[in-house]
Amino acid sequence: MSRVFDPWIGDCYTKGINNVKTLIVGESHHGGEGCHYGSFTTETIKNEALGLHGHRKRAYFTKIMRIVMGVGYPADDASRVSFWNSIAFYNFVQVALEKPRQRPTDPEWETAITPLRGPVNELNPSYIVILGLELLQWMPKDLPCPSRATMHPSAPGFSYGEWPDLISNDLSKIKS
Repeated sequence: MSRVFDPWIGDCYTKGINNVKTLIVGESHHGGEGCHYGSFTTETIKNEALGLHGHRKRAYFTKIMRIVMGVGYPADDASRVSFWNSIAFYNFVQVALEKPRQRPTDPEWETAITPLRGPVNELNPSYIVILGLELLQWMPKDLPCPSRATMHPSAPGFSYGEWPDLISNDLSKIKS
């Protein structure tokens, strides 16, 4: 399978978070067949993470921001723009699932491994955040940089736990 969804690439991605180019890998999009086009991830970030075009900001994207930046990171518009402009985001599964909480099938996971290599090679991240412990099981073992998997922000019983501190510690040790 080839890549369907292009990654979101923030305007300041090359400067990264504290000079660390950070790629966040999520699991999947939802919305079915009508979502299968390259710019869907970028549109989703603009609309649902940044609240552009009159869209409501989704808590899911605030959780991602706070997993990476810390629970106390502000959720105001300027902070959201700063965060999302400093990272790249890519959804692993290359099929939009029909509805939230629907899990990818094994073939959907398996066919997503090869397309991931494109964004990883193109973006050359210094650090990868993997959103989901199940996703971690499908990630290639030969990633070119350090990574950290977290509990998925939409998982039942989600808690920030130690993830923000672990990521902050990782980021402080990485030199881009």
